[in-house]
Amino acid sequence: MQVTSANPMSGIEGRTGLLANLGQALQSTPEFFGDSARPGNMLGGLLVDFGVLTLRPGAVSSYRETPDSLPKLPPSPPAII
Repeated sequence: MQVTSANPMSGIEGRTGLLANLGQALQSTPEFFGDSARPGNMLGGLLVDFGVLTLRPGAVSSYRETPDSLPKLPPSPPAII
């Protein structure tokens, strides 16, 4: 962080509170974030539980599971956001 008098860091209390709440949410909900409490673990749950994402495991570099290990889901229609 390049904090100077000309470039002050504002809102640090809110940012630290947000990070603390994120850490608490990660640890208290292993059903979403896994036992390792990683935010990226939620992607696997979305792919398996809802089947609405168009991302595939090969498209996400940190995704560790192989496509063969995932349940086969029918293609979902594109979502309009």
